[in-house]
Amino acid sequence: VNFYRTLLYQAVKMCRADGNYHEKEKASVAKAAEILGIERSVAVSLESFAELEDSAERLRLALFETDV
Repeated sequence: VNFYRTLLYQAVKMCRADGNYHEKEKASVAKAAEILGIERSVAVSLESFAELEDSAERLRLALFETDV
């Protein structure tokens, strides 16, 4: 497991925890990626993966937690 990528991914998840991923947070994540030596494309992929997980969670809730 790549520790630096895991660290950056967790930072993205924390930034998204309130339901908003603000521009300042994105800039901080980009700076952290640079410091950690993570390529920009990988950082963007990690951000996209976190967004995909959030979307899947919302879909799960809509499908299973809603009375029809």
